[in-house]
Amino acid sequence: MTPVAPLPKLSGYVFVAVQDAGRLKQFRDQIDLLRSFGWAINDSGQPVFGTWDMQVRELADFEQEKPDTATIIICKTAHDAAVEPDGFVILSMLGGGMIERDLAASVDTDLLVDKVLVGLNWTMVYAGEFCGIARSPERGTEGARSILTEAGFRGRRLKDLAKMICSTDSLSRSMGLAAINAFWNRPVENSEKSGFSRFDPPGEGLVIIGGFRDSKKRLPKAKIVEREPVSDDVDISDAGRTIANAKYLAITAQTLMNGSLEPLLRASKMVPFRMLIGPSAPLCPVLLDYGLDDVSGNVVVHRDATEQFILETGTMIMRDDLTQSHSIRR
Repeated sequence: MTPVAPLPKLSGYVFVAVQDAGRLKQFRDQIDLLRSFGWAINDSGQPVFGTWDMQVRELADFEQEKPDTATIIICKTAHDAAVEPDGFVILSMLGGGMIERDLAASVDTDLLVDKVLVGLNWTMVYAGEFCGIARSPERGTEGARSILTEAGFRGRRLKDLAKMICSTDSLSRSMGLAAINAFWNRPVENSEKSGFSRFDPPGEGLVIIGGFRDSKKRLPKAKIVEREPVSDDVDISDAGRTIANAKYLAITAQTLMNGSLEPLLRASKMVPFRMLIGPSAPLCPVLLDYGLDDVSGNVVVHRDATEQFILETGTMIMRDDLTQSHSIRR
């Protein structure tokens, strides 16, 4: 199957207001978050050599010479065109964040949210008959303190909650993704192999992004790329060559939660077969338009039991009494 590459290079300029110390700190924190997503950002003030997704320039430097790469211009004095230092807004204005925006826009319903549940390991959203889950943020993050609202989330439209994925805040992204999954992750008629069962042992040429360690029992020659590597894992910082030589790429749906899916798809466009896999994966056809060949996610089949499981801090939610695995493919 011929890979597709619908993701254009980032381009253009965005002016960012950093007139005081608070905004400057916020800007630096947001740039660090974008880097953690996997975006290459040159903020050294030095000329741009090699491959960068975007660069940061002072307004005075920008006015002297207009760069031909995607550029963030920091404005330390009032500037009519400047936006607040919000990482996702900055990314969007340069042409990034397309996957998140399209996923959010795909939730086409005015159905109201009945409940939002954020557990230690999983986040759950349901509205009427729709129910979706996504991984909760990693422990040690700010948690709900960053997005508490006076009115709460019950009674809001599901499609408005889905827009929360358009953020650099991990809990917002988790809740937005669970809302998207509530809309899309419904039983799909599919008698073909799904998930890792699509790959024949011993897994030659398969690279797995994320710690699906159980898959190594059946696919011992597969290589695992991890942010926190163990044993013979490939560290994410050394993943480039491993991905470039892959025949098949299985990407954890956690990359949608941590913002790294779009940079990964840009970096792996020559891999012949790419799959998104995991309970957090939305069974939304828009993902196939971005070059994924297969999306394998989980459908909640017993809502009450799943809710109890989440409340009791359960981890392995891929159980037949809770969820079922389904897939869509190109």
